[in-house]
Amino acid sequence: MILPSISAALVSCWLFGFLLAHAKCLLGRSCWSAPGTEIVAETFFDLWQNGQVTELAAMGDLWVALMLVVSAGFHFTARRYRPDV
Repeated sequence: MILPSISAALVSCWLFGFLLAHAKCLLGRSCWSAPGTEIVAETFFDLWQNGQVTELAAMGDLWVALMLVVSAGFHFTARRYRPDV
């Protein structure tokens, strides 16, 4: 009975947290990782430092597409379950 009521809030909170976490990791290299488990920000930085601009552009396009899908999911979930004002 309670789960349907809070499911939209849980999904929206998870999506919003996901977007915030990835934005923070992209802003700086403050996240630590082990060899072979680099985060996206470190991969972007390494591609830039190595002069692999075309690979960097392709990866950036994929990253933007992924974030667009997640953002759209957040937007439509929040819009669908918003209270009538």
